[in-house]
Amino acid sequence: GLNKKNTTLIKTTLLPSCRLETTEADGSVKNVSIPAFLKMLVSNPKLILEERIRDLQVNTDGPLAMAWMDYHFFVNEKLSHCGSNLFVLVQDTEGWKVHSIIDSRRKNCD
Repeated sequence: GLNKKNTTLIKTTLLPSCRLETTEADGSVKNVSIPAFLKMLVSNPKLILEERIRDLQVNTDGPLAMAWMDYHFFVNEKLSHCGSNLFVLVQDTEGWKVHSIIDSRRKNCD
């Protein structure tokens, strides 16, 4: 959903209480408003966003799962930053839903 800016698809994958957070260089954690994030995705139609993931690792235990991946994030085809994402998911009667997402971000990408 992110690469296509499909906010409808993104919303269907999130639990209503989903948290979106990012870690700062000093170790603090910044909460990102999901409505603000979704608005940012569609506010500039000419903005091309692409997140390329690699090294995906998934662990599950019944209705609980976590997905860890490294990523490189591009804005208008130029590398913006990279880091790691951690998704926590739970399986409800509708399927797997995202409980929370936290990421790291750095500029010095290899």
